[in-house]
Formats: sequence, structure tokens, C-alpha cells
Amino acid sequence: MKYNRTEVRKLLEALTKQEFDKSLDDFSNVRQQFTDGQTQYDRFNIVLDYFEKHQGEEFSSFLKAIEECNSSAYDKYSSQLVDSDFSEKFSNLKSDRKLIDELEKILPKNDELFWKCAKNVYQYLLQLEDELEDEPKDLDELLKELEDRTEQLVILDFIPRLIAYMSINYKQKNGRAIRNDLEKWTKDNLLKFKVNESDFQKALAQFKNEYQSGTVYLLVEIQKSKSYPNLFTIFGWLATDKRIQAPELGLISLNAKYPDIRLNDTQDQEKHYTIENLKQIIRDFILVEIPKSQPKIKKLIIEFFLPSSLLGWEVDQWELEPPNRILLGSVHEVRIRSLDRLSLKYKLYREKWKNKWRAVQQCETPLQQFFPSHFNGDVNTLSGHLQNKQIVGLKLASALKSGHEDIALALYYSGTPIALWYRCEPLEGDCETQLNNLLQDRLSQLPERVYEERCQPERHISLIWDNPNLLIPNYQLQ
Repeated sequence: MKYNRTEVRKLLEALTKQEFDKSLDDFSNVRQQFTDGQTQYDRFNIVLDYFEKHQGEEFSSFLKAIEECNSSAYDKYSSQLVDSDFSEKFSNLKSDRKLIDELEKILPKNDELFWKCAKNVYQYLLQLEDELEDEPKDLDELLKELEDRTEQLVILDFIPRLIAYMSINYKQKNGRAIRNDLEKWTKDNLLKFKVNESDFQKALAQFKNEYQSGTVYLLVEIQKSKSYPNLFTIFGWLATDKRIQAPELGLISLNAKYPDIRLNDTQDQEKHYTIENLKQIIRDFILVEIPKSQPKIKKLIIEFFLPSSLLGWEVDQWELEPPNRILLGSVHEVRIRSLDRLSLKYKLYREKWKNKWRAVQQCETPLQQFFPSHFNGDVNTLSGHLQNKQIVGLKLASALKSGHEDIALALYYSGTPIALWYRCEPLEGDCETQLNNLLQDRLSQLPERVYEERCQPERHISLIWDNPNLLIPNYQLQ
């Protein structure tokens, strides 16, 4: 069983210093590695390194100690601590790997309830027959084996879960085909199972509600003041995944309640803030305003809409709570959005942008669809390379410390929605090698991989992630 280091770190960060120390009372092998002058971050790494090597009963005992010290923090993160796969959950079962692989593609690996249900269904089959004539090798064969069963576990738990999850998360053509097959199978077998259709529909509705992602987006627009140097305006909104599917849905507006800078120009109606004020406002959005309207958030993603002149800002390094030095990018996924791209000036290039974003959603081999560049300031040449319809992203082969506005122009003219770069040379290897490591898996999961990388010390990575289907008011593309 493998533990998710990132989630365990979040759990440790949720503890007070006293709770953290108390949870280690029975672990002298860890405590003796602590020395005077170490930061809390260093001590977290010592704990994480130790328990990566001792992931059996000792780690379970440590988690129990944490639960006793702070049960609310433990409850918040406990479901994400284990990063086990389906084959582990199906240990000791005569399961064929093809079936496992197929189910893993359909359902999320961290859905413990589904895997428990699937395992129960499989055990149910094995209990009915000591030896199945043809052990199910894929989902079709598994459904065939279930056709003559009358156990309600199957029709009110297993099948509704599959249909509910796929109806929310698999809207593309192949997903619809599988879902349609499942729904037809259910319709043909409801009478055989002696299950009331209303009971089935009730179970289906319950699981659809359970599988709603719970992801909330904090959209933040920051602009330079037109009249006052070193001052800024800020606006914030909340959105959920539903807005991506239905752009006509409104955003929830958040108000910046931090006192603004009082200026002599009484006709200027905009509120102006310093950078430190902006950080306090973001903190209040996250800790005060958002919980009022979205109390059951599973995941918060922060997207900063910045003008091209501010794309060099290290917003992921902003401190969420200065006394504890918690960096924003190690707590939440942070993405940069291109505010200038939304102006009428670049209206002609919006269709390219939307087309490339559709390619992003289908991209299985992102490394081949990112253009590598040692940018030298030549906007036209870079824009020309990015015009290729197969190129959906830009990766910079060396650290970027200036030239952000020029790169932004190339992205706008080519409709390229993604850009990735280091702001300073990485501690290990070179920029291109490290970025290539991030581009080895599905492109849709790139922000999560960048987030995990930012949780490590001295990982200064910027990510532009421009989804044309999730925009701030007045800019929604038609």
C-alpha cells in the first residue's frame, strides 16, 4: 500500500505545532532526527521520508495519533491519504488484469466505496460457484455473468455507480457508448432483478450527486491602476465545474473587503490596493467568503487573470498566511490566465484558441504537442512555430525572467492555450528535462502534476492554462 505524500503533507500542515509534536510522542526514531534551527517544513520532510520507508503498522499508528490530536483535520484528508490501485484492492481474488485495467480507466482510483462494491460483486460471483467456467475478462463479460443474478447489490449499487460516474465524467463519444450499453443492460434486466424502477432511479440520482466533483474555481482579475503606479484593482468570482459545461450560468461575485487606498481623485470609482493588500484579499476570499456560499468544497483551484505585463508575477509563491509562511501554490492549484487575450483586439484568433483547447482535452501524448523554445525575443518566429494545429502548448527550455509580454503575443496570435516555464533554474537537471517529466502523462492532469512539483522546495514553475470555456464576466466567448 502506497501513501500519497502530497496529501499527507497537507494533513501535517493542518496541525498546530503542539499537535504535530504530540503526534510524534511514540516515534523516537523520528524525533531524534530533529535539530535546533530546523524549519517546520524541514521537519515535515523528515517525517514524510521516514514513513515512506515504514508504511505498515507504524504509519497506521502515526495516523491514529494524528486523529487523536486533531480529528477534524484527519477527517478532512483521510480519504486521500492512500494511493493504492485496483489490483491491490482486488488482492486474493482470481481477477484478470484486463478487467482491472478497464475498470481503472472508467472509475477514479481514490473512489474507495466503488472499489469495495466492485470487490463485493466479484466475491459474490465466486461464492455462487466454486469455479466459474469463464472468468470475466472485461466489463462485457462481467455484465454477462451478472445477468442471471438476483442480488440487489448489483442493480442498486454497482451498476448505478458506473452509470452515474460516466454520465458526469465521460461525455465524449466512447464514454456515451459504454454508458448507453449499461443503461440498455439495466432496462433489460430490471424485471429479472425484481427491482422497482423508481428505486433504481433513486439510487442513480444519489450516486450522481455523490460524484459531482465538488471542485470550485476562484477566478481573480488583477489589473494595474491606469493612474497610480504600484497600485492595482482586484475582482473575484466563484465558479463550479457546472459553469464549464453550461457557460450561461452566472458566477458568484466576491467583494474585496480590505480597506482600499484613499486617493485624492474623488472621481475615480475603482478601489486601489497594494500587492500586500491583494494577498490579504485573496486570503479573505479563501478563508471567509468562499465557505459562506460553498461549504462542501472538495477542491479549490485558483485562476489569476493577469495582463501580459504581470505574467511574470510569482502568484503561486504568495503567502496565504504570512505568520505561518504558507505558500499559496503548495496549498491549492494555481493557474495563470491571460487577461489581455480576452480583449477585442484578439477576437480574430478566438476560433484557433477554442480549436486548440479541444485538442488539449483529447491529448494523450503531450510531450509531442508542446513546442520547445529558447525564446530570444523574436515574436514572429515563435508565433509561426505555434501556428501548427498539432501544437497545443509552449515549454521554455531555459528559465524565463523577462519577455513575458512578447511570449503572450505569440500565444494570442496562434491561439495556443498552454505555456509552461521555470522562473529560475531547477536544483536538479535542466529546465527542459524537468518540464519533459511533467509532460509524460495525460495533458488534462498537468495542473495537478505542477501542483505536486510546487509542493517540493524551490520549484518555481509558472503555468498558463487558458480554458476558453471558463472566463470572467464580460469576456465569455460566444
